[in-house]
Amino acid sequence: MPSFLYRPLTDGELNAVITQSLHTGIASSRLLTGGMFNTTYFIESTEGKKYVLRVGPVNRHLLVPYEHRLMEAEAHFYSLCKEKNIPVSNVVVCNTTKSIIDRDFMIVDFIESETLFAVPMDDKRMEKLAYEIGIEAAKMHGITGFGNSAPKFGRVAELADSPDKGFDRWSDFLWDELMNWESVALPAQMFTPEEHETIRRIFSKEAPILDEITTPGLLHNDFWHANILIRFEGETPKLAAFIDADRCFFGDPDFENISLRWMLDCPSYWEGYGKPLATDDHAVRRRHLYNILTYLWHAYVFKCEYDNIPEMHDRCRRVREAMQNLL
Repeated sequence: MPSFLYRPLTDGELNAVITQSLHTGIASSRLLTGGMFNTTYFIESTEGKKYVLRVGPVNRHLLVPYEHRLMEAEAHFYSLCKEKNIPVSNVVVCNTTKSIIDRDFMIVDFIESETLFAVPMDDKRMEKLAYEIGIEAAKMHGITGFGNSAPKFGRVAELADSPDKGFDRWSDFLWDELMNWESVALPAQMFTPEEHETIRRIFSKEAPILDEITTPGLLHNDFWHANILIRFEGETPKLAAFIDADRCFFGDPDFENISLRWMLDCPSYWEGYGKPLATDDHAVRRRHLYNILTYLWHAYVFKCEYDNIPEMHDRCRRVREAMQNLL
């Protein structure tokens, strides 16, 4: 799939990043596949240490506003999770100065593991692994902010700057997200003016239901097979780490569940999580709203960042279907 954001480094850029950041040489490196936003490398240093290097996008004028601070957010996410002993990547370097190369980059320790996406899993092994993932997900969602600061809804990087940049009401944060999306999406003309007005009206009308959520939790916000690392103890799969958490924010933990469809039919996940998925009418309506916002983001990304018009049309179709559930 094409991407306007992904671009491999030159040999000179790669060497500069490693030598100036880690003060060591490169014994070997290889470009890792699968990403379209960041460009990712496996690095083995001349000292024999192994790392993963993730390099931020080019053509940053195409980004949604919150995407300009993703690596900062990810570093904060890992720090918060480590305080609760949740397995995550260990950040060695997070450089957003653009002084070595004109891109943000992050270097993390390499974890000997595989992604859950890459490993065939029978029901019995998945049942035990899902229980463990559920336990750690509940701990993650139980994190409500930084230190002694009053809990606020909002993007992690901004809240790390100051709690004053957060939102007291969940509906206000989601409205701000919607407006940020509109700032880049309106020129892309994926929806008619009438549809934009309908989307705004839906979010405004449903604000009281959204504001039944009063306690924010830390959300990974890209929580699926490819961002969960596993290792094996004999034949038993064990959780190794949650990774690639750069889109994280503080919000309704149920927002995570719209990306957890792969776990919805796995009772052991919810046993580990400690409570079942809410099924009351208000919870269902909130999830329809979360679907709308997520598909709006995706529609813009596929059209303007990844140049994938068929996927853009699919996400637009899903937005319209989710809207019908709330009209």
